[in-house]
Amino acid sequence: MLFLSIDHHHVFPKNVEGLSLAPERKHSVLNLALIFDETNREQIRNREPSDYLSDMESADEPTEGRLRPHLIPEEDVEALWNDNFESFIEARERAVLREIKELLSITES
Repeated sequence: MLFLSIDHHHVFPKNVEGLSLAPERKHSVLNLALIFDETNREQIRNREPSDYLSDMESADEPTEGRLRPHLIPEEDVEALWNDNFESFIEARERAVLREIKELLSITES
């Protein structure tokens, strides 16, 4: 039987050069995605999103399709390609809140 381990992947890595973030921002749930440990440790490592996203491109499944299940909507992927942490976090927060409201059947009034 094959067992796969899951890692908490930092979308913007903890140790990227030039990105100085407070620990609460760096380790925010908005900066995390659950992925296979092999993918995280061997393929992505401590690389910026713009670097590892180009490796994810595939004719079978575009990058946006791979990110959607992680609540990273297609229209917000540009922040990743531009390595823009603040824009990404703001967009991800909107996406997560939208999903929570939908799951809880909360409507805006």
